Amino acid sequence: MPPSKFEYEEAERLPGSTLLHKLAHVSQLDKLDDTDADYARCSAAATLSAYLLLGGDFAAIAEKTGVDGALTFANVHLLQEALYDIANTDGRPGVFGTCKPDYDDEGRLIGWAHNEGDEYHAIVDALGLSMTRVYAPTRDDPTELRAAVLDFLATPEDVVFVVGVDEDMAKERFVPMDETGNHYVAMFQRGDTVYALDSYRTPGRSALVVLSPVDVEAHLFRTRNAIYALRR
Repeated sequence: MPPSKFEYEEAERLPGSTLLHKLAHVSQLDKLDDTDADYARCSAAATLSAYLLLGGDFAAIAEKTGVDGALTFANVHLLQEALYDIANTDGRPGVFGTCKPDYDDEGRLIGWAHNEGDEYHAIVDALGLSMTRVYAPTRDDPTELRAAVLDFLATPEDVVFVVGVDEDMAKERFVPMDETGNHYVAMFQRGDTVYALDSYRTPGRSALVVLSPVDVEAHLFRTRNAIYALRR
């Protein structure tokens, strides 16, 4: 595990011996003077982390948005901001993500669609990722997502989930959402361990969270959380 607290300068490259440890050092909150969406760009931060965990090329996507391609703290924060600006078309703080399931007459899931006004898909599109909104297989119990999530994890393709949660901003800790959430985190499995990268961190505090089986149940298997499955 990377250190829980550390010092850094924005011009420094992300430290760490693995990509996961590098990303653990990244917050959506930064020390830069020329960013202004720090508190609102969780969707961009979580999805950029997902893109990199899925093998995405930071330099390639950074240069498309006018950001330098070196993997420094400043450049990650500037790319988060650029992705946020691409998606935030209504000018309100945050990126609006909203979808609706399509169930047949017998209550079986047959598809889903974006609601009008959805902004989140613009970040996914800008990163060249594919996205599936995860819904319960039947209308009877909309919180029962276990089978759907396990189906994604059982395939040979890597998947990262971007998950809507409620973040306690003062404690920098997330809990499952009730009806609505205020934050997005990236969740993914490596070996037998499920992790989260929670970007709402004071600069210099690790974003990496190890999820217990109880956490996995509450956030991915039996939950009202909005879950997006992302792949390359």
